[in-house]
Amino acid sequence: MTSLANTSNLNTYGLTYEWKISSLKVENTSNLSNVITSVSWTLKGIDSNGYFGFFNGVTPLSPPDTSTFIQLNNMNANTVISMIQGEISNNVNYIQHIDDQIYNQIKINYNQQNSVSDLTLPWMANTYTV
Repeated sequence: MTSLANTSNLNTYGLTYEWKISSLKVENTSNLSNVITSVSWTLKGIDSNGYFGFFNGVTPLSPPDTSTFIQLNNMNANTVISMIQGEISNNVNYIQHIDDQIYNQIKINYNQQNSVSDLTLPWMANTYTV
């Protein structure tokens, strides 16, 4: 579980986040092999009542610095998530968009689960003819 980098002021909904890496696009360059150039991911936001929503994203990654490059087989999910966060952390509007989309799904799930049609009302067993 990881939260968005540098977004404490934008997480206006008090959500907890879980990242899932869906796929990686990998290419070779003239100096490096197996360079991650793009990451497909899903971010799940969960509110304090357990309601959740998702956001699916694809983030192109900047070319790596050859002096700090980490081989693909030495990476883990947290490293890749940090790379995504590094790319999007300065895009305040995009981060807010992600947060808003997740929260809108949570509201829909909450409203569907707590709608009147889900309740058993005392008169629902009777049939009425008008």
